[in-house]
Amino acid sequence: MVDVGGQLELFEAKWTELPAASDAANLDFVRKVVGKARVASGAIISRTPNSYPLGNGLRAVAVSELK
Repeated sequence: MVDVGGQLELFEAKWTELPAASDAANLDFVRKVVGKARVASGAIISRTPNSYPLGNGLRAVAVSELK
């Protein structure tokens, strides 16, 4: 979880190469607890070769894309 000017960016790391929407259950839970209005984005960081949307406003992001 990263606080950027009062907005939260949620991240979770997974070993998988193909994260599914079900892998983002923890991110969705945290988003519901803190309130969707406080969450700017959420992503599963993984070994996937390319980033893609998981649905529900969350993404699977390749670890190689982190800066």
